[in-house]
Amino acid sequence: MNFPGGGPLHFIIQVFFGFLILSLFVRAILSWFPLTPSNPLVRFFDTVTTPVLMPVRKRLPAMSIGMFDIGWTVAFLFAWWALTLLAGLLSGALPSGW
Repeated sequence: MNFPGGGPLHFIIQVFFGFLILSLFVRAILSWFPLTPSNPLVRFFDTVTTPVLMPVRKRLPAMSIGMFDIGWTVAFLFAWWALTLLAGLLSGALPSGW
C-alpha cells in the first residue's frame, strides 16, 4: 500500500494532527452561533479541543474587544502553530518507510 508522504505512521500522524487543527477551526466557528453547551456537536468539539487550548488559556489574561475574545484567538493561533510544528517534527523524526 502506498501512503502519501511516507509510510503508514506518517499518514496517521498527519491525519491525527490535521483533525485536531480542523477541530480547533470548527470550535471557533461554532462559538459564533448561539448554541447551547449541551448540543452534542458543541460538546464533541469542546471535549476534543479543550486539552489543547486550556494550557494556553490559563497563561493568558482575559482580553476582549467588543464581541471578540482576544485571549481565545491567541490561544487558537498558538495551538494551531504548535500542532503543525509537532506534526512536522514527528513526521521528520520517523524513517521514510514507516
